[in-house]
Amino acid sequence: MLLPASLTLLGLFVGLSQQPDLLAQGYLPWTGDAFGVFEVAAALTPTLAPFALYFDRKFLRQTTGWLPSKAFFLVAVPYLNLLVTAIYLWKRDRYVDTL
Repeated sequence: MLLPASLTLLGLFVGLSQQPDLLAQGYLPWTGDAFGVFEVAAALTPTLAPFALYFDRKFLRQTTGWLPSKAFFLVAVPYLNLLVTAIYLWKRDRYVDTL
């Protein structure tokens, strides 16, 4: 789940390093001038996030016995994935802290 966010930040840094005055001109570098990194991240998030969540659920079940709801697979829905991921990580953190 962190890979797309990392790619987005990388795109920002690459874009700003190429032309540091882009923000002053009102141009966001990650929307096109950063070698399409934002577009790749936007495409990978709904594709890879369900797999990451599946393997995390599997790991949690083996190590702690907790199996989160399958409703968390809504992480594959664009724009909803941010909310679902935040709720999942919050509930995961609460459960793991009680161990």
